[in-house]
Amino acid sequence: MKADFVLGNRHLSPPCTVRRRSRHGPAYQPKPKKHRLKILNPTVRRVVARSPAKNHLVRRGLTAYRIHISIFVEYVMNAKDATFREHTGNPVETYRNPIPTVDIVISCPGRGVVLIERANPPHGWALPGGFVDYGETVENAAVREALEETGLHVELTGLLGVYSDPRRDPRKHTMSVVFTALPVDVSQLNAGDDARNAAIFSLDGLPSALAFDHAAILADYMRIFRRLNQTSGSAT
Repeated sequence: MKADFVLGNRHLSPPCTVRRRSRHGPAYQPKPKKHRLKILNPTVRRVVARSPAKNHLVRRGLTAYRIHISIFVEYVMNAKDATFREHTGNPVETYRNPIPTVDIVISCPGRGVVLIERANPPHGWALPGGFVDYGETVENAAVREALEETGLHVELTGLLGVYSDPRRDPRKHTMSVVFTALPVDVSQLNAGDDARNAAIFSLDGLPSALAFDHAAILADYMRIFRRLNQTSGSAT
């Protein structure tokens, strides 16, 4: 049988239920500590740690789980170029811009130009080229892409033009800076990266179907080439 304890003229429950007195009053009980959600994914953990929205969401009284999810959703929406809401609550519009690329017309004197056969869609023959990396100049990107796709070290000789028709690439809107170049050693020609094959074609014997707008690029190149060499006879 459970017995009550008497303290003065007050009957108390067993000691295990006695609430300790403090400056906050006899009914004070410390609030339990909130346990934060442990984020296992290192990418999400870095996003949460660096996000300026973290403290704002805490002030709004969101739980740890909702804070992490909110910040991560903001990160994903921002990565997808969507309209998202900053930690201040103000709507911020992100913009879709053309993606910078490079193409290279590698001329082999007396033989023609270098083309690669694409291994990935859109398939077909095309000029060597690719996307510009963040922090990279277009000139360095052109030299790098030429080496990766053809195995050739090249020297850039000029700027042919900039091609930005939104329909030039069926995958997305790209803007290509097109360079002309000469190979240091054409015997090193060898397909690489996403090129299935690499070969030299004369300007009069180009493949019938070229990827992207490379037929228009080569047409511009041939027109300039022939104008500059009209006194020497026919084009290569």
